[in-house]
Amino acid sequence: MDARWTILIIGILMLCPVLAADDVLVKIYPIVDEISEFEEASYNISIINLMDTTQTIRVYSPNIDKWSIKLNPGSVRLDPQEVGYVLLRAKPKYVEKGFEYGLQLNIRAESSDNMQKAYAYVYIKSQDQLNKEYLPVLSLDLPDIGEVDPTEDLILTIDIENKNVRDIKGMEIRLNSDVISEETKTDLAPLQKKSIQFNVDVPSFAQPMDDNIILTFSLDNQTFLSKSLPYTIIPVAKQSLDTQTRSSFLKTENEVLISNAGNIKIEGIYNVPTYLLNYFLIFGNAQSRLKLIDGALYKQYHVDLVPGSNFTLVATVNYRPVLYIILAAIVIILLYYLLRSPLVIRKSVSSIKTKEGSLSELKVLIHIKNRTNKVFENIIVLDRIPRITEIGKEFEIGTIKPTKITSHEKKGTIAKWEIASLDSYEERVVAYKLYSNMNILGGLTLPISILKFFTRKGDEKKVVSNKVKLVIQKFEKK
Repeated sequence: MDARWTILIIGILMLCPVLAADDVLVKIYPIVDEISEFEEASYNISIINLMDTTQTIRVYSPNIDKWSIKLNPGSVRLDPQEVGYVLLRAKPKYVEKGFEYGLQLNIRAESSDNMQKAYAYVYIKSQDQLNKEYLPVLSLDLPDIGEVDPTEDLILTIDIENKNVRDIKGMEIRLNSDVISEETKTDLAPLQKKSIQFNVDVPSFAQPMDDNIILTFSLDNQTFLSKSLPYTIIPVAKQSLDTQTRSSFLKTENEVLISNAGNIKIEGIYNVPTYLLNYFLIFGNAQSRLKLIDGALYKQYHVDLVPGSNFTLVATVNYRPVLYIILAAIVIILLYYLLRSPLVIRKSVSSIKTKEGSLSELKVLIHIKNRTNKVFENIIVLDRIPRITEIGKEFEIGTIKPTKITSHEKKGTIAKWEIASLDSYEERVVAYKLYSNMNILGGLTLPISILKFFTRKGDEKKVVSNKVKLVIQKFEKK
């Protein structure tokens, strides 16, 4: 070996980890010797054949249980004093962070039994070192939001991936827009992928518009990533009804909270089933109209509601007035039958005769009827004869004759009939004729007739008839 090789070898031994022996000289040049647990260390191994013959020199490592080791090439063939190179790549499998490890290399020439050892030292960085060295780098897969119905739940799923070996702790993720404000925190291990889901609360009355959700990622109060997600809030007309029903006798009361659950002005509607007969028995504190829906009639109440507003409608179906009317009618009918006179008297005329256009004779009929199932006795009928007429002296066979006819200075002539009894539901007719003392033109009024009878208790009752008005017209011969 000449002086130049000696000086070179001494210099190499002073600068690098070297293993010198009789067979080979090995030097390890670090390329990357500080890594994370996810990275790969690399070294360039220099080998000098110190033997006098050409040798195939093999290099391998026994540390394959905790490391993934690749040597390229695994062996070199060198002439005497020739230098060869092998690339060592090592990736940890099971190691602890913050420690230095020595990777053992075994080197042996093919014609020698002498195995030499060398060590490549690698340091595994601690997580604190990694966090200081690496800025957060994320890969995002963002959803296409499109149209948003504010009355329905909006679920956003964001896929994120940590692209380096930094362990991200307490990362803040925020969603902000004109109507949305959501945030969450999450951790992200080195190279981890994760899906973050937001249940976004969009106000149901948010106005229709085009908007953007600003998505931001922050760490230690510093925003390091921001994205914009465009979306559109669509117009929605929607109402909600909250009904409470109270029922009592012939009455049902519906208290309905009508709310505008959409984001545009609507006409809140509540339908009460009806039919024509009970339409006016349904009462409410809002405007209404008769509506035919799918062949059925409804009394439809309607109110105008702006987004987010509500109205309390009280709609009552009340059949009690019908019952009250029926009961009142029954009471009236009962009172009528209880208080009405058991005997009735009615006056009419017939057989009117005229002479030279004036009244000369007429027949007066007084009808008396018992409209009960009781018998009444000692019945008296009184009738006043108009002054310009006189009562006939002759009476038809079968008619009741007056028992007394008297003249009164002021009241005129009064005729009296006495009827011994009137059986149940029996009807009698008192008939007489009137004659005029002078020509009667224009008209004649027959006064009321009076019927007197006694109840079983002995009380006297009096019933009067109707008046009869006659109109006399004179017709001239042409």
